[in-house]
Amino acid sequence: SMSVSASASNAGNNNGGRKTLTIKPIGLKRPRPALSNSFEEAAWAKLATAISAVHAKQPVPNNLSLEELYQAVEELVLHKLTASVYAKLCAQCDAHVSR
Repeated sequence: SMSVSASASNAGNNNGGRKTLTIKPIGLKRPRPALSNSFEEAAWAKLATAISAVHAKQPVPNNLSLEELYQAVEELVLHKLTASVYAKLCAQCDAHVSR
């Protein structure tokens, strides 16, 4: 979030009546709450199910919305679990290709 303030003060300025715009950061973001120990496994289980469906040329199960899958990936990325997810994704894709 950013804070925007405009100033119309011309005292002693030669800016021809133009307003100045100052953009300041409001502050640091709140720290994200810690993930439960099972979050990564639960999120990966959802993603693995969807990936398997795509590999099998089947629709993604109805209980998994695209928004839910997106949010799972977003949370994994925000909590710096990308290396683990990437390794699991590569393993699942390699297993599919070798079939």
